[in-house]
Amino acid sequence: MGTGISTQNTFLMIATQLPPVPATTWNKLIDIKTYPDMGGPPETLDTTTLSDGAYTNIPGLQTMDTFTFDCNYTLDDYEALLAVAGPLRHFAVWFDSGEVASPMTPVGAKGKFEWDGQLSVYVTGGGVNEVVGMQVSISAASVPTLES
Repeated sequence: MGTGISTQNTFLMIATQLPPVPATTWNKLIDIKTYPDMGGPPETLDTTTLSDGAYTNIPGLQTMDTFTFDCNYTLDDYEALLAVAGPLRHFAVWFDSGEVASPMTPVGAKGKFEWDGQLSVYVTGGGVNEVVGMQVSISAASVPTLES
């Protein structure tokens, strides 16, 4: 068993090709501060009958809502995100090693989770002594899959 990897050098990527063309070329979309779960448990369907001594269940559909990523706001980044907002696109979260390189080139050596979705972006609220932030939300149109 491994010891785990650092969240350092985790990248939100976007494919240069629109679906349904398979993604072959990727670009880093934006530097992210947080990333969501890349999946979740399926709904539980109750199969209990009146003759059962305990509740019984079977797995149902997996809920895929919206993936939300926190980012620092800059006008250039916000405008670049608006330019790709709306249409269905291929997205991915790539995990690389915790090694420090400047600039780090994403390769997804520790895992690539890919899915289709539609992006929206908005500036988040702020307060005293905070960095202006924004959230990138990607409405999932497919379940993230681990790609090699």
